Order: sequence, then C-alpha cells, then structure tokens
Amino acid sequence: MRTLCMMVGVLLAFHGAVLAGQNASRELVLEPVLVTAEKTESDLQQVPQSVTAFTAERIEAECRQFEESFRATFVNHCGYLFDYVDGGNADWSVRPNQLLAIALDFSPLTLRERKAVLDICTRELKTPKGIRSLSPKSQGYTPYYVGRQEERDRAYHQGTAWPWLTGFYLEAYLRVYRMSGVNYIERQLIGFEEELFYHCIGTIPELFDGNPPFSGRGAISFAMNVSSILRA
Repeated sequence: MRTLCMMVGVLLAFHGAVLAGQNASRELVLEPVLVTAEKTESDLQQVPQSVTAFTAERIEAECRQFEESFRATFVNHCGYLFDYVDGGNADWSVRPNQLLAIALDFSPLTLRERKAVLDICTRELKTPKGIRSLSPKSQGYTPYYVGRQEERDRAYHQGTAWPWLTGFYLEAYLRVYRMSGVNYIERQLIGFEEELFYHCIGTIPELFDGNPPFSGRGAISFAMNVSSILRA
C-alpha cells in the first residue's frame, strides 16, 4: 500500500496535536463534551479525569514520534524538505510549502534544520516582490505569468512570486534569528511600498513574475497579500 504524505496537512495535524497536549496538561477533557456559553473552564475541570481521552504524557509522546517520523520522511540530504512523499517516490522540487514547517509556532525540525531550510528558500525562492512558487533550479520553472489563459494557468504555481508567502518567510526568519533579524525583515518590506502606487492605489496585486523586472500580474488587488504584509 503506497502512502502519500503531503507536508502541509501533516504539519497542521502536528500543530493541532501540540495545542491539544497543552490543553491536556491543564487537565481539560479532550473527549466530545457539549460546551455552551454557560459552561466555564472550571465546569469542564470538574469532569472526572477517568473520561479524559488523552493524557498530556500520551500526547507529548505522540508529538515526539511525529517529529521523528516527519524528519525521517521529509528532510533530505541537501538540507531542505521534499514537497511530498508518495511511497518510495519523493518530489525534490524546491517549493515554499516547506516554509510552514519553520514558520508555525511548533516546528518538528531542529534549529539547525530550520536554518538550512530558510537558507535555501532565501537563495532560490525569495524575490523583492514575494516568494517564488518554484525554484528556478527545479524542473518546470515558468516565471512569467503571460500569454493565453492555458499558458498563464500553467505558470500560476510554477515560478510566479506570491507576496502572501512573504509573511511566512519573515516569520520563519524571525524564529531562526530572533531579534537580530528585525532589521533584515524591515528591509524586505520596503520592496512592496512602491506597489501601493501602481495598478490599484493603496493595495498589492495578486502575484508577480518570478524573474526581473518582477512585474505585477493577475488581479490588481489581492486581500490575502495585503493581510499577510500587514501581519508581517
């Protein structure tokens, strides 16, 4: 039986498990409980501990097992993460999905591994207008979002740069370098200031070409990009 492991879904499951473990450590019940506006945390803590589905210790053990399995599955010898693993086959494409593994609150990777992932994303994916959806060194790289509809559709996730991914990149950078990375982060945001006066005043377009001059493409305004830059 072949198993397909998609990095993003696995990461979100891990993130939820860690949060559940924190709740369990506060002796909150994890089994289905009808919660209404009248129920308070103290009410829930009065439920007998015997009905608790998972203890904090068990969830912590599962999280450790997840970390080991995630690293064994996705970390490759080049220092970055496979985009997906399907049985014995792995996708070696350098894509920005791996940023989630180092940008979320709880990462299954060590600090050394997170820095290695960040370094390759900086070298191959970062542009002044966003994060490329595919590395120029990977097969199928298509940086320009131009041409007929079918041509633009093929380029959509094959090298165009997305501003909303910049938010995850900057979060990851801050988690690796902490306060020493603040000046760097501020410099990265400067590249978006001029875009506020093109296309649609005061906003950011949907995506940009992955190669210079990094022209804005798609919708003239894209809420996901705006919110990500504001959050950063």
